[in-house]
Order: sequence, then structure tokens, then C-alpha cells
Amino acid sequence: MPTVLRIGSTRFFFYSNEGNEPPHIHIEQAGALASSGVCCAFRALPAAP
Repeated sequence: MPTVLRIGSTRFFFYSNEGNEPPHIHIEQAGALASSGVCCAFRALPAAP
């Protein structure tokens, strides 16, 4: 489970293979666990003149 970010004692991480789960990240602090969905929006950039 790679750690993406640490802020103080809070660790943000993911598991590389969770089957058909939607994209999400796990958050751990002081032994408590939570997870949050990840939403990515992509927009095509206009072509260069």
C-alpha cells in the first residue's frame, strides 16, 4: 500500500488492486481509518494555432 501523502500523523494511501472498487484513497490517523472517493476531471486543451 503506497503512501501518497503524509501531513503530520495523517497518512493518505491506496491499495493497487481492489478489484472493481471505484477510485478512492484511504486515510489513517491515530489508528482510525477512513476512505474517500477520488474524482478526476479531464478537459481537452485547444489546439495550438
